[in-house]
Amino acid sequence: MLVAFDFDGTINLDGEWNRDILKLMVRLSVHGHDVCVVTTRNPAHEEESWYAIHEPQRVIVRDLLASENVDVPVYYTCHAPKVDTMAVIGAYRLYDDDPFEIETVREVNKQGISVRHHDKAWVRAPGLLGACDVCGHDLYLTGVYEMNNQRLCACCLNII
Repeated sequence: MLVAFDFDGTINLDGEWNRDILKLMVRLSVHGHDVCVVTTRNPAHEEESWYAIHEPQRVIVRDLLASENVDVPVYYTCHAPKVDTMAVIGAYRLYDDDPFEIETVREVNKQGISVRHHDKAWVRAPGLLGACDVCGHDLYLTGVYEMNNQRLCACCLNII
């Protein structure tokens, strides 16, 4: 199954990798999921001829991905909602920091998982059982966390 990640504010935190997201991308791949980036950026703005003039400090999607040897497809929506691109490429889950994107994804019965950096919105829910919605780990063994109606194991959250 294809899992999509937003770039700005999710993978890219002011020119630095969000290490938790990088680990999650790797973990999903190891567990058989395909991973991609879906960004509202315009691909023309990733060209040096544009950003050198208009935004010299711009973090380029491919450059940041290459810095950690992450080779995944990148889809540009040119400022359109990501839900349409997700339908075209067949992605069923989106990790994003934008509440609008999360809600539009959920409206079409896909999984939208909100990524927050400045608050720990993860809530411990020790009574739940079953499988992690991300990696499928047995939740009897690893503990359960819940966020936005998603059940996640501690290793997928990097919280122990």
